[in-house]
Amino acid sequence: MKLNNTVKELETNLLKRLELMANTSQTVRELEFFCLQLELEFLKIREVFDVTSTGKLSAELLPPHNLSQILQQVALKLPADVSLVAGTGLDDMFIYYEISKVQAYATPSEIRLIIRLPLR
Repeated sequence: MKLNNTVKELETNLLKRLELMANTSQTVRELEFFCLQLELEFLKIREVFDVTSTGKLSAELLPPHNLSQILQQVALKLPADVSLVAGTGLDDMFIYYEISKVQAYATPSEIRLIIRLPLR
């Protein structure tokens, strides 16, 4: 009887340890996947800043939809005799990515962009 209880306890302990090992293994795989995703995001950020360091505007940094909204606001504030070189619709955004000159600088809490565009 005692031997039977000891075997059952050993079996229970072994099953608990196997389950713990399986959970640990799963957690390690999830952490590895998370680290890989994080590395890919850092690579994207690096590419964006590499493009910015050449003076070009990256669509990854400022997506076309956001650029369009900003340009719409800018267009409203321009004097009557001055205008943007193209429209502010999404179809025109490629023009602005090509002609813009960009500078970036960092403050302690953010990265700021200065985007220069020719006007008509």
